Amino acid sequence: MNNTRQNQVVSPLSGNNYNTNPKYASSMTPNYADMCMDIYKKNEIYYDVCDLIEVQNIIEPIDTGSRRVSLTTINNKSQRKEFTISFECLTRQDGAYSELNKQGFLLSSPGFATHLTSFISTKCRELMENGNISYTHNVIGWGTVKDCPHPVFFLDNVIGSNLNSKSDRKLSFKSGNPKDYFEFIEKTILPSVPLQTAFACGLTSVVCSLIKDYTSVDVILLDIVGVSSTGKSTVQHLITSLFSDAKISNNNLYRTFNGTYNSFMSANENIQGVPIAIDDSSSKENSINWENFVYQMVAGESKSRCENDGSLQKKEKTSWSGMIVVSSERSLLENFNAKQGATARLLVAENVQWTKTAQESIDVKSFVKECYGHVGPKYVKGLIEEIKKNTDAKFLIEMFDKEFKTIKSKLIVADHLSDRVCSQIAMIGITCDLIEKILGYKLKKDEILNIFISREQKQVPERNISEQAFEYILGKINENYNKFAVTKGEIPYGCIGSRTPFAEYWEICIIRDKVDEWLKKEFTEIKAIYNGWKGAKRIRHDADKNTIKSNRLPGRPRVVCFKILDKENEEKSQAKVEAVICENPPKSQVSFDDSAEVDALFEED
Repeated sequence: MNNTRQNQVVSPLSGNNYNTNPKYASSMTPNYADMCMDIYKKNEIYYDVCDLIEVQNIIEPIDTGSRRVSLTTINNKSQRKEFTISFECLTRQDGAYSELNKQGFLLSSPGFATHLTSFISTKCRELMENGNISYTHNVIGWGTVKDCPHPVFFLDNVIGSNLNSKSDRKLSFKSGNPKDYFEFIEKTILPSVPLQTAFACGLTSVVCSLIKDYTSVDVILLDIVGVSSTGKSTVQHLITSLFSDAKISNNNLYRTFNGTYNSFMSANENIQGVPIAIDDSSSKENSINWENFVYQMVAGESKSRCENDGSLQKKEKTSWSGMIVVSSERSLLENFNAKQGATARLLVAENVQWTKTAQESIDVKSFVKECYGHVGPKYVKGLIEEIKKNTDAKFLIEMFDKEFKTIKSKLIVADHLSDRVCSQIAMIGITCDLIEKILGYKLKKDEILNIFISREQKQVPERNISEQAFEYILGKINENYNKFAVTKGEIPYGCIGSRTPFAEYWEICIIRDKVDEWLKKEFTEIKAIYNGWKGAKRIRHDADKNTIKSNRLPGRPRVVCFKILDKENEEKSQAKVEAVICENPPKSQVSFDDSAEVDALFEED
């Protein structure tokens, strides 16, 4: 410290300011109080080592993190400063010395830190013996606590347990009058099916996280797609307001894409069942691999990272689950490189007019920014009561199974990925039922689910990657039509295969390497494409292979042999039609008998 005092030295164990002559800085002894009194008698000038320090309480995380101690310092101007240090610092002299210096303690020797930590440790033992411990949590959403037979839900405190624990996140969980919010639901949300949809999706996050181990869907990633002024950001405000502050901030549940890829992934960690919203993906349209984004978001886990020696870092719980709502003007699917698995992991609500007027949008945003955090806790409390009443959460699984079958039966067309999409829609469906049972609001469930079911019907043919690839190959065939051998022995310049006409179809054989080269420019799941072609009998192939050996090309290379019906390709290329005419010139259908005229020419007069 810069200030000096004369004739004022007190033991640090007394809890008052303590001072020492610099000449004693490196010769600390256990009898520190006696030493200080000896210096006092010499009437010398002493320097402050630190301010008065008080041990407030012990902070015990019940989920992740290490135990900490809360301290307060008071300087000679009676100014207070609060901070915490970990218990680990108290066990290592160098750790305590470094941490205390960071907090403004000008310690000239690690020895001072030893005496300070000894004093803090003694006080901590007293607090623990008296049970003076404050519990905190970092997780938001579902978790467990000791001796509680059912799951509990963490927000600002713990729902479903008598344990008193406070969130250590810098997040405002509640504001305004709950009565006002429930009146807002009656007057604004219930009259509008789109807003009902957003309301149901926000609470779906709770069920999705709770039964994720059964459904294998940890995260529902909802892409809200539409042009500006359709109310996309409004419903994101609404969804996050069910549990917390609805303002856009990367410290809140409603965020933006501003920041690094890893930063907004790690921001999801330890969120289990509370909805997250991320605004306007177009701001990162060309700087993110959206396929990887979808896979990692839906996987619900940050990427593993390595230590300097190459070993994997040991991580606390870093997973997340529930509902994540992304807004965009163009669907994220448009950025995909025809990857089937990723498309089925993205639930899309496209071209929905979420708010009727600009004024309605302004009113919703204005309200939820000031009043929030009332519906989510009430809904969760009711759900936990239902779990207690039914002994466990199995009744939710029964509801899910029934809803899944109902939704699947409504699909006119489906593929092998439809089950995953139906699982996500089913969770929204059972949430509609639970909202009615717990909160008393009867939503227009069929209209809400139809938004997603109709989209799935449209998406099934779009995500048939083998058919997309087949259409792509047809285009390439037409572009390179003069590079195919037509008759045996005639090999055109730059030959890439052969073509043979049959009565109702053409057999087009293309060198395998050329097909792979074309596919890799536009597609990633090459194996899935070949399997689809074989399943649809698009290609002729040897057993356990995708190819046959060509008998018409030199060296008998392996070729992909396509069967192309005339009707599939008749409108694709005029070049093909012209080529067929050249190879098969038309024959006249007119006939007549001129034998009499010919005989007359040779008759003798």
